[in-house]
Amino acid sequence: MSRENDIGGGGGGSDTNSSRHPYRKDHNTDAVPTEMADDDLDLLQLSDSLFPTGMFATSNGLELIVSDNMITTRQELLSLCTDIIERQTGPTDCVLLANAYDNAHDTTSIEELDAICRSTKTVREVREAAIRSGVQLCRCVAEFCDDPIITRHLDCIGRGRISGIYPVSLGLCCHILKIRKERALLILLYGFAASMAGAALRLGAIQHFEAQKLIHELKPIIRRAVTTHIDGQTDDIWQFCPHAEILQMVHERMDAKMFIT
Repeated sequence: MSRENDIGGGGGGSDTNSSRHPYRKDHNTDAVPTEMADDDLDLLQLSDSLFPTGMFATSNGLELIVSDNMITTRQELLSLCTDIIERQTGPTDCVLLANAYDNAHDTTSIEELDAICRSTKTVREVREAAIRSGVQLCRCVAEFCDDPIITRHLDCIGRGRISGIYPVSLGLCCHILKIRKERALLILLYGFAASMAGAALRLGAIQHFEAQKLIHELKPIIRRAVTTHIDGQTDDIWQFCPHAEILQMVHERMDAKMFIT
């Protein structure tokens, strides 16, 4: 076979090249499934580190763990992240997010879910960080999405009826943006994975390529958590990750910190 054909040159080369690069200027953009574009782009926007929720400033106690050399390898970090997803974030935050998504129109249900979520955050600085992130999320979404649900939610926050804590607010925001529920859970769990990888990177525990490998290795854990908890009810909520919570409590008393959790 000639080198021209190998690289898509000559003959039918332009067709082959266009199929490999569907967004070239000469490609027929009418073939792009535009009915999915809004959902896809909204998901990318909310999960982007540029979105101002402050998640980049959280380490979930990893700052203390790394400073005390309790974790020194990517594999150890993977085990910690897996424990938190499977024993804490999955069975609590994912369930609360899913229920907030389903009950976004019901103010009473949102108030109850907000209270439950706050009660599961036993570490003060973790709870306060989750509230700040949730409020920022709602304020930012309200800037580009004129919807009575988000307006009412912010009013309840302003009057002190709810805190605006992140998992509940994320479920509500994804509902009004018409992001599918399973994708809303993916945003939550991917945000956790990315914040842990980013914190480990800035703390010098892992390198850039290792951070990406860590996120990739967490994908099956994230998928399993979404499948397991997407239809969970509030009676199903549980968590048991005491070693992580204790270290998060100790992090509160650190004299000098790079991260707020």
